[in-house]
Amino acid sequence: YQEIEDRTGVKIIWEVSPQDQYTTVMQTRVAAVDLPDIFHLTQDALKMGEQGLIIPLNELINKYAPDIKKLFYISKIVKNGITSPDGNIYYLPQIGEGVLDSEFDMEKGAVDGPVGQVNNWVPAIRKDWLEKLGLQIPVTIDDWFNVLKSFKENDPNENGKDDELPIAATWPGTHWCFSSAYGLTMGSLNGDWFLGNDGKVKYSWVQPQLKDYIIFLNKLYKNELIDPEFPSATYDTTLPKTQRNLIGAVFTDWVSNYPSFNNALKSGGVEDANFIPVLPPVLNQGDEPIVYKRYPVLGGAGIGVNCKNSEVAIKWLDYHFAHPEGIRFQMYGTEEKTYVMKEGKPVFTDFVLNNPDGFGPFEAIRSIGGWGQLPYIQTKQAYLDLYAQLPDVIKFSNDSWEYQKDSFPVLQSTAEETNELSGLYTEINTYRDETLVKMILGTISVDEFDTYLSKMMSIGVDRITQIVQQQYDRTIK
Repeated sequence: YQEIEDRTGVKIIWEVSPQDQYTTVMQTRVAAVDLPDIFHLTQDALKMGEQGLIIPLNELINKYAPDIKKLFYISKIVKNGITSPDGNIYYLPQIGEGVLDSEFDMEKGAVDGPVGQVNNWVPAIRKDWLEKLGLQIPVTIDDWFNVLKSFKENDPNENGKDDELPIAATWPGTHWCFSSAYGLTMGSLNGDWFLGNDGKVKYSWVQPQLKDYIIFLNKLYKNELIDPEFPSATYDTTLPKTQRNLIGAVFTDWVSNYPSFNNALKSGGVEDANFIPVLPPVLNQGDEPIVYKRYPVLGGAGIGVNCKNSEVAIKWLDYHFAHPEGIRFQMYGTEEKTYVMKEGKPVFTDFVLNNPDGFGPFEAIRSIGGWGQLPYIQTKQAYLDLYAQLPDVIKFSNDSWEYQKDSFPVLQSTAEETNELSGLYTEINTYRDETLVKMILGTISVDEFDTYLSKMMSIGVDRITQIVQQQYDRTIK
């Protein structure tokens, strides 16, 4: 950001808080209408816009943000994804992989072809444990059960204790990547919803094939193959178990996190540790796996109503967010320290690829300010360059592209829809989670699944489906 200040002539005065306190801090600031010029949103953008807390950006973008306008031309997904039902744009997003191959696309004003994704949300398994036990990478659901059972019974961490947790999970999030084997979509980040063959939206949690998946999870639990603390586990409580050499597989995480798992294990003395990303399982041999691409438009930042220099703010955001130099700062860091230019393209230095302090590639870039929280665009080429020395990751990337499918889009809500959905989802999710966890634990029989379906419909699934359908019809034009 010191380099960006030199390039733009704009000095940013930063206000920071611990990440887990940010929402609380901003609630106080919002209530007092004491808002920073630019800030990461913690509430629905349309609601904040209607309350006059953040300003519409449409006119500012048209007048002062040529690169953002160019991005909208390149990708309608971006523009549609951040345009509120009232027609206003109130924030600029973080753009995940799937829009630009590289920063050079902004110079061309076009993308050459479909942009596959490298940093997917997929399972991982300990390749070193497989090799110790003479096992192959599992492909089918049955393969996975047999491999996890072998992890449980054969002491692959070689400490003489029966302490292996064959697969880690949290509820309701990380384990749903396996659901694609059963024709479900929870393995995508917006997987509550999918588009049926009739072109209508469907709610994943009331599909009949969910029963078979719950039966599989119950089988894992009964055989002590899944971390028994999964109903209350969080990412933060699961990660230390991974780092203590207890976990053999992970239902789902970002590909970018697996090298960090390996670094943590190696720093703890497990020299051959090797978590590798793998394709989600299929039900039967010969079925095609599905890797759901993440919807690229994520939460972002708006300009507060108190900002006295909105023209400067949008110009700075235009550079930071969508100018080729700004994209390169976020993806590659600063020239000479983290990358050098070779044949007109950035190439990472050893500070990133062989960091002297033991940082993984992503940690090294973040240590100097890149890959941050303000609006920025991730590019496929940056991921490939970061993974250059990780052959298992590059192989997975090449193998997975043909199986990638779009996930359900993130939809914009009106204030009325947000209020109604909030109440409905609270009741539906509470009943869903309590009931399905009990089925997995075996405290109620999976034979109660039809009762579960009936109850879900009676407490509002039909109504939320109607609302999401109208949001989909309005957003996807």
